[in-house]
Amino acid sequence: MFAAVLCMAAQTLLMRAALESWPVSLAGVISRTVAFTMLAAWVLATGSGWRRFKPRGTGWWLVLMCLVSALLNFALFNALKWTTATNHAILYRLDTILVVLIGSLLGIERIGWKELILLPPMLLGIALLAEVGQSGFQVHWAGDLLVITGAAAFAVNAFVNRHIVQTMEPESMAVYNIAAGSLGFVVVSISEGEWSWLARGAPSVGAWLILVVLGLLITGFVPAYYLLLRHVPVWKLRTWMLIVPLLVAGADWLVWGTRLTGWQWLGTALLLGGLAALIHLERRDRINGPP
Repeated sequence: MFAAVLCMAAQTLLMRAALESWPVSLAGVISRTVAFTMLAAWVLATGSGWRRFKPRGTGWWLVLMCLVSALLNFALFNALKWTTATNHAILYRLDTILVVLIGSLLGIERIGWKELILLPPMLLGIALLAEVGQSGFQVHWAGDLLVITGAAAFAVNAFVNRHIVQTMEPESMAVYNIAAGSLGFVVVSISEGEWSWLARGAPSVGAWLILVVLGLLITGFVPAYYLLLRHVPVWKLRTWMLIVPLLVAGADWLVWGTRLTGWQWLGTALLLGGLAALIHLERRDRINGPP
């Protein structure tokens, strides 16, 4: 779990760094091509090879996972064009409350009055972090909204993955996931003419290295996350993931000089504190069972 936390924080920072040199969708294509190549080679070279990709009765769930994954990747990458890595990491953790809300609508999760009480301060925290009270349009609002869209897609995939992970290995699921994200980026990069940008001049070695390292991190993180979903209580995994925004905020401050205002820090505390309380309630319910 600690490795997964470090990996997720590093992914956000490397995405932010990549966009200083690369068009968004082209960066997504290249980084995910690295990840897809590495994972597909691993799956094909081990066990029963290509048979590990067989849907095993989960074909439609795989299609849904791929569609949602394409939206998720597009939203998270493009968000960093407008918002900071710190806002990105903090708002992405909204997947925790969105999982609970979606689960309650589907009758899978239970939401009670204690969970509902946490919603107003968390919404206030989001408003303070996004500086909603400022007059005029703030450019980072577009990025913040895309991050929340990505968090919603991640929450939806959490339920979809439950159906797939029972019959398919994490590495095989990850290959499908990454391939879907890559295809989405390919379509957008072609439609926006980003490949002609690559032909006009070769990026630096450092710019290429950032994408290669990002691809390697994705290679390790996605199957590891699926594996954790299978073997680790969800509340524990979500608790660890709350460390990610703190790591990203520290690095964002040191590298890019991003500093939150006092109100934004208050919003961050309300949001992360509410998420921690929500996870605690989930942990208690898992241990004690229904009343």
